[in-house]
Amino acid sequence: MGLTGPRMLQTWENGFSLPPAKRLQRLLEIFHERLAFSPDQEVEEAARLWQSVKTTFEVEDTNLRGYPNFDAGWFIEKVLKLEKMALPALATSKNVPLMGRQEELAELRDLLVKERVPLICMWGLGGVGKTRLARELISTLSPFFADGIHFIGLETLDNPAFLLATIARSLNLPLTENTDPFEILKAYLGNRELLLILDNFEHLLTASSLVQSLLENSPHLQLLITSREALRLPQERIFSLAPLPAPLPEGEDSLANNPAIMLFFAYAQQAEPSFKLKTGNLSVIAQICLKLDNLPLAIELAASRVGVLSVEQINERLNNALRLLNSPRHSIFPERHKSLRATLEWSYQLLQPADRQLLAYLALFRNGCTAEAAEVITDLDTYQVLDGLGALYNQNLIMRLQEGESPVRFTMLQVIREFALQKFAAEPQNEAAESRFINFYLQLVEEIEPNIQGEKEKANLDRLELEYPNIREALSRAINRGDTNLALRLGGAIWIFWWRRGYVTEGRTLLEQALRLSDATPSTLGKARALNAAGNLADIQGDITSAKDYFEKSLSVYGELVDLRGQSNALNNLGNLYSVLGEYELSRSCLEKALELRVKIGNPQLIAVALHNLGRLARLTGDNINGRKYYEQALQYFRQSGENSSLLAQLLANLANLSLDLDDLAAAQQYGEESLELARFQNNKTIQIYALQALAEIALDRKDWSTAYQNYKLGSEMATAIDDHMCMGITLNGLGRAHTELGDFENGARCFLQSRKLFETIQSKEGILNVLINQAYLLYRQGEPQRALKRLEFLQKQAEKWHTPLGPRNRREIENLIAYCSNSG
Repeated sequence: MGLTGPRMLQTWENGFSLPPAKRLQRLLEIFHERLAFSPDQEVEEAARLWQSVKTTFEVEDTNLRGYPNFDAGWFIEKVLKLEKMALPALATSKNVPLMGRQEELAELRDLLVKERVPLICMWGLGGVGKTRLARELISTLSPFFADGIHFIGLETLDNPAFLLATIARSLNLPLTENTDPFEILKAYLGNRELLLILDNFEHLLTASSLVQSLLENSPHLQLLITSREALRLPQERIFSLAPLPAPLPEGEDSLANNPAIMLFFAYAQQAEPSFKLKTGNLSVIAQICLKLDNLPLAIELAASRVGVLSVEQINERLNNALRLLNSPRHSIFPERHKSLRATLEWSYQLLQPADRQLLAYLALFRNGCTAEAAEVITDLDTYQVLDGLGALYNQNLIMRLQEGESPVRFTMLQVIREFALQKFAAEPQNEAAESRFINFYLQLVEEIEPNIQGEKEKANLDRLELEYPNIREALSRAINRGDTNLALRLGGAIWIFWWRRGYVTEGRTLLEQALRLSDATPSTLGKARALNAAGNLADIQGDITSAKDYFEKSLSVYGELVDLRGQSNALNNLGNLYSVLGEYELSRSCLEKALELRVKIGNPQLIAVALHNLGRLARLTGDNINGRKYYEQALQYFRQSGENSSLLAQLLANLANLSLDLDDLAAAQQYGEESLELARFQNNKTIQIYALQALAEIALDRKDWSTAYQNYKLGSEMATAIDDHMCMGITLNGLGRAHTELGDFENGARCFLQSRKLFETIQSKEGILNVLINQAYLLYRQGEPQRALKRLEFLQKQAEKWHTPLGPRNRREIENLIAYCSNSG
């Protein structure tokens, strides 16, 4: 419609000034009167127009940062003259519309849109319909949040410490290694206008302070939280969600329109399509709803019995169940839960004994399971499990989920899982079932682990991601029951998944809990592997001291067990660690011993990895000839074995860098592009960064400053996202060089300073020396050759002090810089 174009903005207010907020509101009224807005798009177009003025106003006058946000509530009521918005009903998975919640929807809309309340806690007992109402709001409110509405279910999260990480992952923000989820969220949310719906918060109340911190650092963020308990925060507005209105005996017409009865009827028709509301059953259904406190979940469960039982039988059985479960005064069960628990208990008692056991055992699965998994942990045969799953599904105690061609999974609502867990605790064979559950996921992880870095790397990681809430549950149960061997084996086998998918902090926490249990236990293979895994996770986080300690303990245990492969892994990791610390002789000794053991074992991939690491060490010590020899031997082993994993991608990136050192730009370009393509296929961010760094270096050699800058910038952004300090240091150093070549000396200096601090933190001597070279070059470009020479002199003294040889490429650059500076002086 052209209302937001520059010409329109310039002609408002006598053609020169932008309108203040009150004037703009009047202009919107005029636009509406003159039909300037598109039909059914009035709110969205008015909001975009307002934002255009707000942005332009603030750019022209930085003192007017307080220009108000668009008030959608005012526009709807005062301009469109609507008392209430049309609220489309959002059907559930079973196509039952929302009943009796129109007033609540309108009130929540006003709180969120008109009053812009930052934090609303939708409070109510389990089964009252908090989640259902929250989901309905998404379709109702989506036009009013410029940056979207995000629904985040918290039912599978059992540790409040991981709340922010869960929110970040739900927003598709990459989190790995040492990333601080709060800083990532703060940077992302910024001034975004969005609504986060956090569902099922009651078990995470100790994380309320984290919610408060988010609000304090995100001025336009709004939160809607569903919980059985309030968060008790300063900005919190409690929205109490009561059960549906009770059916009152005012006549059958009134009863037929009651939301609770309508809801019962909708679910009853699903269970029995021929079911009708009639004079003879309305009052009975009203009694059922009243006995269930008009709770939507309880009504749904009761109505699902229609077809098996008449409404009179349902009403009678509810009487018996409630009388049986009439808890004494000092019952520890919360008063507000008694009605729902009675409904669930009643449903449970109607099940066959085998189905009751199945429901209890299914509660172990935090993220649902397949029929095959359910069969493994029960004492039931295949047909009993299949029949039981069908019965539980038909009675609305579990849900059936399927995506594409993947196997059907069965899951349950959290409130039902809590009830089922109580039943599981009373099962006479629960310890045996728990053991089968833990062993099932141990077997799954150990089956995937050997191929977790092969051609099926992404598929295997995706499979573990789907099952991870259950794997975490299995590991936690193994730790809690003191089953040290199972806990160590499971933690030692899944560490690569923790690394690749950003669960490093969580994984290390769980693994160290398991290792503390093993202090007084004898040496086992599980203990050795867990120590090696803990070392890798500590190394990734930059905790070099702990990493070294874990690797050395792992090597000792593997030695006691005479496990050659394990010893080679521990030696390989120690060798790489020593190379980072600049302890090259110790590094070479460890890596050569690792290669010797792997040759004895005869595994081509392990041999390739050992050769690769020796090649990298040779490069670090300036021996590019032997570096190339080792790399090419490693590549030959990878090619012969058909290996197409991230390990090969990393080797190709290093070959690109080595070819660059040897001035073979064509080979460097070929290796770099192949590495990047393979790393992207495997979705390995770390190797993508190394490949981008190599390609950026090639562009620098070709004086293609723009391409070098773009590659370094992309690599730097990825490194920051995954919180890899080594990659962050490398890419920031390169980005500083690109800024320098482009004449942006200020940003160049800033990048070099940040890079050097990172390298100092992780004790990378090679990295520090590389930054010093670039800082000297920056000083030369700034016309300060004498300061540049002093920086180079300091660099050479540090290299000698640290016994860190400079590679031929660095030596050439230093020699050229000295010549340039001397001539300039």
